[in-house]
Order: sequence, then structure tokens, then C-alpha cells
Amino acid sequence: RIFRSTNDKDDDFSKSFAFTSANLNSFLPHIESSKHKLFFKKCLFNQHLSSIEEDDFNTIDSLNVINNTSFNNIERIKNLQTPTIFTTFHLGSYRILNSFLTKHGFNTTLIVDEDVYIAQKKSFIKGWGKVDNHYKQKSSFTVLNAEKRSILLTLIRLIKNNNVLIVYLDGNTGTGEKLNKNPNLMKINFLKNTMFVRKGFAFLSNILKTNIVPVLSYRDGDKINLHFFKEMTYDKTFSREDSIKQIINYNFENFEKYLLKYPEQWEGWFYMHKWFDLKKFKKHPYKKLYTLKNKTNYERYIPFKYCVNQYFLLDKTNYNSYPISYEIYKNLWNDTINSIDNKSKDELLKINAII
Repeated sequence: RIFRSTNDKDDDFSKSFAFTSANLNSFLPHIESSKHKLFFKKCLFNQHLSSIEEDDFNTIDSLNVINNTSFNNIERIKNLQTPTIFTTFHLGSYRILNSFLTKHGFNTTLIVDEDVYIAQKKSFIKGWGKVDNHYKQKSSFTVLNAEKRSILLTLIRLIKNNNVLIVYLDGNTGTGEKLNKNPNLMKINFLKNTMFVRKGFAFLSNILKTNIVPVLSYRDGDKINLHFFKEMTYDKTFSREDSIKQIINYNFENFEKYLLKYPEQWEGWFYMHKWFDLKKFKKHPYKKLYTLKNKTNYERYIPFKYCVNQYFLLDKTNYNSYPISYEIYKNLWNDTINSIDNKSKDELLKINAII
């Protein structure tokens, strides 16, 4: 029923679904628009499972660990003199890394952006506490706001106390406007397109001369893999700028390879439009002619609800939004085109929003 009716519960998902559909059009165009609803549902299901599995001990104990690092045992990292950053993404059972490290007695520090810090800090600590109490490793867990000016000094102190760092590289909830002028961002190639990503963690790694261990979680049938990739070590022969580029590219190249295998396991589809320059999506002329079928043109447009009583029509080719009434919103979703007033219908026909 979801996305075809207009009850309040379904309306709450409509904005997230609209931008997911637009992002799939931009980055995975081989997936047909008619399949986007099922794709979105699977992403939501994966997100829900991840929150459940975080403190599910059977899941934690049955992980299939793939270790491509130079360490025979991941626990050896605890005894290294060199500090370590575990980098990861919101793929698969993405919170399971935190629990795995807690199970094995790591003192961990999770670095998140301010929005996540405010909204989820208590949840992170609650989940850690349950896992730590079960495995009785007497580990520690700290959540830090990446926006705080004092974060570098705090991290230096924690590293001296044998903490490892966890960074979700796709954890930024928004990079703001004028992306190409933001010194904290780096432009990368991604899925045959481009986007801007934060480079603070790579800058931090260079300053602290850390090891970086990329980690991905992904579901393969009934099995959950926790994949530790070959670590990157500090190399003083690289300039800081070259080191940052190398670190970021290595992480995102690994991620892209597995994202293409398991695309429905990434929640980033919900919000990745915040990471690329929307101005590059130029408005296409309305040249395509359709036979009038009295249907919504879902290939190009999608209606969504925003806030309490605001409704919009999203053009998926250029991310432009147009305000519409609730009645038009409802009729576009339900393909009851004949119920739309003639003036509005003419406007929608001109832009091919209905065909």
C-alpha cells in the first residue's frame, strides 16, 4: 500500500522516496523508475534491520569476518603504538562494526556530524552499553561532535588512552551550498558521476599519522559479512594534499565496488543529493511527445509531502520542485487525473508531468 495511498503514514515517506528515486535516476539509471518503490522499501528494511542487529548477540557472534589486513588477528590493533581509524559506510548491517569492536574489548570513539550527535548520541551509547555489559570486556565508548573546535585536542587525549576511531564517511547529513568553494570538501568521481565529500577525517589522519582500516558490512544471503580491507599507513613521502586524496579515493573506490553489488543495502540513497552540485543538472526541454493516457509521468516527476501541509512536485532530471495543492498531490499519486481542474491539468500537461 505504501506510496500508492495518501494516508498520513505513507505521506511521511514520500519526500525521502522522491529524492531516492531522483538519486537512482542520476547514479543508477539502469534501474527503471517502476522498480524504485520496491528498491526504496528494501533500503528501509535494511536500515531497520541494522538498528535491531546492533545489539543482537546472535548476529554479532555469527558474523563472517573477512580480514584482508596485515594483522592475523584484528585484536592486535589494540596493542599497536600507531593510532588507528576504522572508516566505514552506511551499508549492510552498518552498526555492527561498533558492536564487534566492543565485543573484542576496543576502546572506541565514534566521530559524527552535529545533527547525528544531537539526534542519536543517546541511542549509540545505549546500544554500546548493552553489548559491553554482555561481553564484559570493560571497554569504553565515546561519541564526539565533529563540528566542535576542540575535537582535535580531545582526539589526541583519547588516542593516548588507546582509543581507536570510527568514522562513517557517508555520515554527513548535508554539506551546504557552494560546494566547490567549501575548503572542507573534496570532489571525487563516484558511480560515473561526481560528488563532494568531507575530507576532515583524512586531514586528521595525516596530522596524527594514523593507520586507516576501511571496513564494510554487507549481507550475502543469510550471512552478514564484516570486511576489513588492507590498511593504509602513514607515508611521510606524500604531501598532505596527496595523502588526503589517496586516502579518500581508496575508501570510496572500495565502497563503490560493493555498493554496485548490494545497492539496496545503502541508506545513502535517501540523502546523497546533498553532496553534489545540483546546478549541473540542467533543465531539459520538453520535446518528448506522449499519447494522452491520463497518467502521472513517474519516469520524470514525483509528488511529495514536505512538513505539515506543504506538497511539491519534484522533477527528477534537475531536482527542481514545484508547489502543488494537496488535491493535485493526491490525484497524481492515485492517477485520478480527470479529477484535476482543467487549468492545473493544462499546466501539468505542458511540462509532461501527466501524459
